[in-house]
Amino acid sequence: MICAIWILLGSSNGFMFLYVCQIKYDDKRRAVAFTATEFCGNVAWYGDFVKNSIVVCIFMIIDIITVIKVRKVRLFAANNRNKNNESISEREKRFLKQTISQGTIFMVELITWFSIAKITSNQVIIFLLSGYAFIAVHVLDGIIVLMLNPEIRSFLRCTKNQSMVNLVNISVVKAV
Repeated sequence: MICAIWILLGSSNGFMFLYVCQIKYDDKRRAVAFTATEFCGNVAWYGDFVKNSIVVCIFMIIDIITVIKVRKVRLFAANNRNKNNESISEREKRFLKQTISQGTIFMVELITWFSIAKITSNQVIIFLLSGYAFIAVHVLDGIIVLMLNPEIRSFLRCTKNQSMVNLVNISVVKAV
């Protein structure tokens, strides 16, 4: 079923973007754009902007709900052990910051990509806020991950994170 869906969507999208609404570099706007027809404008708006905006919002909502559920389970377990651990952990705070930051950056990129040509006719601004924004969003995504995840930073620096060492030691002890 999953393969059939992928084949159906891939072939319909491939046909749409290769033959009906091609994505090409527009010399006049100095940006990558769909074929300039009303139909392709609707495809770009609904099939790209609206769909991607909804997906980003859904991911943010799912991530926030996940943090809330994990916190409830943790609080339930802590209350059963007669410990009152009501505060949100640093890890949960970092995860929420990461989720909100990444979602915001992706939404800003989508908005600039689709609305900047309607606001200005300056070709340099259009180029920077369309093509450059697409690249910048992925760079900023990686920077956010590095800033908010000390485990990844310590892995990249090849240093041992004490909490990771303890986790590995506990896993080894349990396995034995």
